[in-house]
Amino acid sequence: VENCIMFDAASQTLPGVGISTIANNTCVNPRWGGLSTQSSGGSFNNAGFIIKNNIFSASTVPGGSPSLFSIINTIGSAFSLGTISNNVFYCANCPVSSSIINIKGSTAAANQASVQALNSTNQYGSPNLDVSGNPPSLKILSLSGVAYNTGAAMSGFMTDFEGTTRPQNSLWDIGADEVMGGTIIPPPPSTDTTPPAVS
Repeated sequence: VENCIMFDAASQTLPGVGISTIANNTCVNPRWGGLSTQSSGGSFNNAGFIIKNNIFSASTVPGGSPSLFSIINTIGSAFSLGTISNNVFYCANCPVSSSIINIKGSTAAANQASVQALNSTNQYGSPNLDVSGNPPSLKILSLSGVAYNTGAAMSGFMTDFEGTTRPQNSLWDIGADEVMGGTIIPPPPSTDTTPPAVS
């Protein structure tokens, strides 16, 4: 699963068996469980499972505290996990103790130390995405965001969701958008021509 953009979407459940890589995706304002993978039977061993270069972000807090990413499994000892690295996690209005990640009953909270306990390359902070418009572009809006130039190179994942070659600079950007030439293109001006209300 790569180069997908999800905004204000219900939980996107992926079958654990048969999917080995979730990379370069942007998931913003998920509802319920966010992006999740689950299995309830069979041989579910995700030692080679890779979750890398993704943005999981929420600017709203549906239900009090969103789960940005979940791995749900009922097989017990048959479960093992591969790599969760170089991802950006962020919840603008969550308390630092809020559980934003659920991995087989274990949780990670909305702070840097907690997400880096999964892997030291994960980051907690604003990716500075364009969330204007309906639907929003979810492109990187500022080079100061933690998603810019902080991704990891991945063989076979050489373009972003618009076909822009990765990387444009020396390092990859995290998420579905690769900033072209290291230059931010501002969003277009509003085309709303409705006259203002007169009181």
